[in-house]
Amino acid sequence: MCETLSKVVTNRAIDENEFYSLSCSSLRDCAKKCFPTKRKRRHLKPFWTKELTELHAHMRSSRAARCSAGRPRGAQHKEYREYKAVKAHFRRAMRRCGEQFMTELDHKLEYDSVHDSVSFWRTVNLRKRGSGADIGGGINFEGNMYRSREEITEQWAKYFKDLYTPTSSPDFDSHWEYVVRQEVEQT
Repeated sequence: MCETLSKVVTNRAIDENEFYSLSCSSLRDCAKKCFPTKRKRRHLKPFWTKELTELHAHMRSSRAARCSAGRPRGAQHKEYREYKAVKAHFRRAMRRCGEQFMTELDHKLEYDSVHDSVSFWRTVNLRKRGSGADIGGGINFEGNMYRSREEITEQWAKYFKDLYTPTSSPDFDSHWEYVVRQEVEQT
């Protein structure tokens, strides 16, 4: 990532906004390669409906509008009030769907326990079974996949140690180091 940015910077003159944009896109690309992507897990919310999907999309757009307005806080701001109202409506609807799903499941289990023991035990066993999620997911560091908590922690420690260890580089900006040191000493 740094090599790509330094090539772009040295090959042509760019302003701060373009550099910021290139930096962000490089970081996003690295994150896509290194971190596992989030997948929907239907078993966590079996009560999810099309109505909830629409309400969730509305809540996300309301949050985006609030964020683009600078994340105002307080009831005097229209974006804040609207986001909180939409979020509360979504949560109430989600709670209602969850309760309705559990009520229906209870009625089904009650009926099946009396009338159809095979269906009853099938439902019970399906509900108690694990998620079936991929436990083998991990994080990629320098081309190697690490999966255990200890290995991942060790790799993050190595990463931050390398990040904060001073190195000699031909691109090192000694003037900037001097400015930062002066500011630190003044505070």
